[in-house]
Amino acid sequence: MCSSSLTLFKPKYMGAGKYSFLSKHFSYQKFEMNTSNEFHEKSKPLFIHEDVLQFKYGCCFIENETREIIFLDSLSSHETNAYESFQFYLDQLPNLDLQNIAYMLNLISNSTNGLLQNAFEFPKDYPSEFCKILTKETYGIIFYRIQLMELLKSCLPIEENSLKELVEYTRMYNCRQYSFFKKMETLVLPDGFNLTSLLEKYTLRKENSGIGFVYNREYNTAYLFKEKVKKYLQNEHM
Repeated sequence: MCSSSLTLFKPKYMGAGKYSFLSKHFSYQKFEMNTSNEFHEKSKPLFIHEDVLQFKYGCCFIENETREIIFLDSLSSHETNAYESFQFYLDQLPNLDLQNIAYMLNLISNSTNGLLQNAFEFPKDYPSEFCKILTKETYGIIFYRIQLMELLKSCLPIEENSLKELVEYTRMYNCRQYSFFKKMETLVLPDGFNLTSLLEKYTLRKENSGIGFVYNREYNTAYLFKEKVKKYLQNEHM
């Protein structure tokens, strides 16, 4: 089994980037679930979990000037520091393309075990041209469910390539089903690279996990943020 080639570390200042000023206008706000507070009350219409009472903390992304919630980021049983992650990735953000914004927001939401340096650059000597094409929007990182589904589709026999089966295989992957992981060890991409080896190197691994999880793309929230940003960009260049 090969070790991860991705550099993950705890938050630290990276230096101001082109869009760093946006942290003055947007932020992640933590709140306690079982106490009366502004953002708990504002977030209630956004709760989709039936068992929200099991969570101790919430986190939402807001526009500072209006105090409006743009989206509910997470509910959890432990505190997180999404603001540091937001500043870290905002300093790196190369442009405001929807794909880059969606990737940034997804990275922030899944940054509990450290942050990815050079998140918007392809790793040097990326081994698989086939995987590189499929992961263009995440700079070589296998991060989204749809990316894993496309990779599996390229490896599996045609009789296992229905959408239903690919969705189920992706579920089994995130559930860490042993039999499916053993199956993946035999899968090879069209350019000859072993799928498991790529997943070990180019996914963001959580603690005590050899392979990282995959997530849904958040284009809706990315679009909302992009629309909100426009007025601040205009003011910045006046």
